[in-house]
Amino acid sequence: MKKLHILFTLCIAALMLSSCEDVVDVKLDAGPPLLSVDGWLTNRAVPDTIKLAQTSPYFSNTTPQWISGAKVTLTTVSGESETLQEFSTGKFLIKNIRSIEGEKYLLRIEYDGEVYEAQTEAMRQSFLVDSVAFEYREKSLGQDEDGYLLQFFGKELKGMGDACRMKIKKNGIYLNKIEDLNYMNDEFVDSANFKKVRLFTEKPFQLKDSVTIETWSITMDAYHFYDELRIQVSNGGIFANPPANVRTNVKNVNASSAKKAVGYFGASLVSTKSGIVKE
Repeated sequence: MKKLHILFTLCIAALMLSSCEDVVDVKLDAGPPLLSVDGWLTNRAVPDTIKLAQTSPYFSNTTPQWISGAKVTLTTVSGESETLQEFSTGKFLIKNIRSIEGEKYLLRIEYDGEVYEAQTEAMRQSFLVDSVAFEYREKSLGQDEDGYLLQFFGKELKGMGDACRMKIKKNGIYLNKIEDLNYMNDEFVDSANFKKVRLFTEKPFQLKDSVTIETWSITMDAYHFYDELRIQVSNGGIFANPPANVRTNVKNVNASSAKKAVGYFGASLVSTKSGIVKE
């Protein structure tokens, strides 16, 4: 039995006139655990990793558990095949296959008597970052401290249907909060030149910070995955929409099976551009 405390607040003319708190007892049936897949194939020199876990009930207050013993294989349309090595519980290393523009990939996972598959394609690198810039801003509404905002100059290649995610590193460490999630498509910027385009981060940068922008080409389906992910993670408040499932490209080959999967497997071409915050 769980208690959900729902606070209803009515604000009129910027004054809080009334509020009440209702305690509602809700009994929720725990659904079956799902296979959670998180992995991305790239053209980087370092090996890539596929991570497998098992989801927990929403109100269980436990973290997902890594799973062990799965058989994971990766194949390409052009004929390459690799059985991935489990180097740590739930973590499988891609040693040989790399992401190549236009290549299509099939990830196959055999676990607990079920077979799951995910298909993806490595898209071209269409968003090209030429240089990194920073602009100083004082603390203000929406910015909790003084600091430097990240911007970039670059261009987008001609031809519709491109998308990318831009990952940001600060002093060698990825920024992984939902506020650091940057992604875009070329619907309104096909073949455009970019000047001082801002990338969003949870906090501004400071002098002498080393900052790297990694541009990852993604499919339009992956773009919508990130869009849905942001909406669900940011969904809150009294006007929040009902929770909805985020799309996945990982499917149980037995469509009638009750055991499903969540998460995403993708392939990207990755380019990097770095800079140091200076006055």
